[in-house]
Amino acid sequence: MRIVFLVAALAALAAPPALATSAAGKAAQARWDRADACAKMSFERFPDWTKEHAAKREAFVRKCHADKRLPQRAPVGAKE
Repeated sequence: MRIVFLVAALAALAAPPALATSAAGKAAQARWDRADACAKMSFERFPDWTKEHAAKREAFVRKCHADKRLPQRAPVGAKE
């Protein structure tokens, strides 16, 4: 009995993931990818951990999001 369960569990783990993804899911993932690219570019351009560079990074990300038609994120340090 344990062997059957073990074989079934291994078969389930070895099965490829479901390929069906919704169009909305793909669009959301694409937006996240573009937003991540903006954040990465901001740290490449302004790598220092100073207040000045933090402000420049924030301004860069806001402009990048606007250019790529992404929703704006909340300002750093904003309380909801």
